[in-house]
Parts: sequence; structure tokens; C-alpha cells
Amino acid sequence: MKLERTTRRVLIGAALAVAAITWLIRELDLDGEQMLGFLTGSVVLVAAAAGAGILVVLSIKLVRRVRGRLRDQGRVHDQGSDSKNRSKRGA
Repeated sequence: MKLERTTRRVLIGAALAVAAITWLIRELDLDGEQMLGFLTGSVVLVAAAAGAGILVVLSIKLVRRVRGRLRDQGRVHDQGSDSKNRSKRGA
């Protein structure tokens, strides 16, 4: 539900930005090709920032997953050695 609302807001915001840029080009008699170049540069910059953020999040998740598996393997190994030690002690 929240994702749908966020997606809708982003799409509405993008549509309004395109409408505003179109209005500015017409109203202020700006060069449309130059403005399109600025828009393309902005989209690339935002996409690069989002991509970097996604890579950081995925890296953190990967590190946590690996650390969790290593910790679980350590527990299994420790439990096995404890049971061997108990049988040797007669407990």
C-alpha cells in the first residue's frame, strides 16, 4: 500500500516537472534542445545517486548475511565440541 502511494507520488511529481519545464520553455522562449540536455543530465545524476545507494544497501545486506552464517557455523562447531567434552568428562 505504501509503495503504491509512493510510486504514484513520484509519477505525479515527474509529470508536473515535465509540464513545468515545457511551460518555462514556451513562456521564456528558451532553447528546448538545451533544456532537454539539462534534463537528461539531471536524470543521469539522480539515477547514478540512486544506483550508488542501492549498491551500498546490497553490500550491507551481503555483509550481514555472511557474518550471520559465519556466526551460526561457529555455534554449530562449538556445540559439537561441547558434547564431545561432556562425554569425555562423564556428564
